[in-house]
Amino acid sequence: MSSYKNVLITGGAGNLGRHVFEELKADYNVALFDQVAPGEAPFPWDPKGEAMVIKGPLTDLGSCMRAISLAEADVIVHLGALPGPSDMQPHQKRPQRAPEETTMMSNVMGTYFLMDAARRLGVKKVIFASTYYVLGLGNRISGTPFKVEYLPIDENHPNVPEDTYSLSKLVDEEILAAYSRAYGIRVICFRLMGVSYPYRPHPTDVAVPTEKQDWVGGPQVSTMQYSDARDI
Repeated sequence: MSSYKNVLITGGAGNLGRHVFEELKADYNVALFDQVAPGEAPFPWDPKGEAMVIKGPLTDLGSCMRAISLAEADVIVHLGALPGPSDMQPHQKRPQRAPEETTMMSNVMGTYFLMDAARRLGVKKVIFASTYYVLGLGNRISGTPFKVEYLPIDENHPNVPEDTYSLSKLVDEEILAAYSRAYGIRVICFRLMGVSYPYRPHPTDVAVPTEKQDWVGGPQVSTMQYSDARDI
C-alpha cells in the first residue's frame, strides 16, 4: 500500500462511487462527497458507518474546500459528473428536464472548483473518471460517423467530440493537465466505457450492427461497449 491514506471520492453516493468505496475501504480512510447521501441516491445503499459522508455541490469552491479539509484528503477520486448532455439536441422533440447549461456547469466548473480547492489545500494526486466519448465516438449530432485514424487508439488519437457531455469531459482533462503542469499535482484520467452494475446490468450479447441505428445524437453505428463496475 502507498503512503497515501485518506481518499475523497466525489460523486461518492453514486453507482460507481459505491464500488470504488467497496474496493478501497479496507486499506484507506474513505470520505464520500456528493449532493445527496448514499441512502438518498437513485439506487440507495449504506456505507454502514465505514465512510465519512459530506454533502455539498461540486460547483462551489467553498464546498469543495470543506470536503477536502474534512476528509484530510491525500488523494481525490473524481467521479462526480452529469453523465450526459443536458442541452436541447436537434433530434429531440421535447426539452431536457434539467436547464440546458447543467452539463457544462456541473462537469466543467465542478472540476475547475475541485482542482482549485485541491491546489489550495495541498492535494497532490487526483484520479479522474473521463470517458471514451471524448474521442467523438458517441452523440454524433452532425450525423457524420466517427473516423478511426489509426489502431490501436491511444492517448494521441485525435478527439472530435460534438455533444456537450463529450466536450465537457475533454475540457476536464485539459483542466487537470493544466493544474498538473502548474502545481505538480499528479493526475490520471481513465477514459471509461459505459458502466454495467450487478443490480443494473447492460446486455452482453449486442451484435455488431450492419447499418446505422438511431441513438442519442442521431443515426450512428455503435457496439454499445460496457465494463463491469467491479473491474473498473
